[in-house]
Amino acid sequence: MRGPHYTWTSAGQLLERGYIRGRLDYVVYQVDRAGRLVAYEDTKHGSTEYFDPDGVLIAGEYAPVNLDWRSEGYRGGTVSVWLGERVSHDEFVRKLRKRNQETAWRY
Repeated sequence: MRGPHYTWTSAGQLLERGYIRGRLDYVVYQVDRAGRLVAYEDTKHGSTEYFDPDGVLIAGEYAPVNLDWRSEGYRGGTVSVWLGERVSHDEFVRKLRKRNQETAWRY
């Protein structure tokens, strides 16, 4: 499947919109009930970002850029950032879970 993709709630509100360019190449925008951006994912560039209700970027995971296996600190995974600070993937997931539980009403 290629092209635009939309997911709606049972109440008729847009939950996410995206564009599929290929099997592993897509962009997805997730929004809350008010239509504000909550998350953005771009598989082609290896990035996932999360936003607060004011539209401020609060967290993200990014594929390493211009690094190879010999680079210091490179472990072959993504770079996780929370409020501008680099964190481990496990800490990122823990913080994201907590944030999602606290803001579930937005969906």
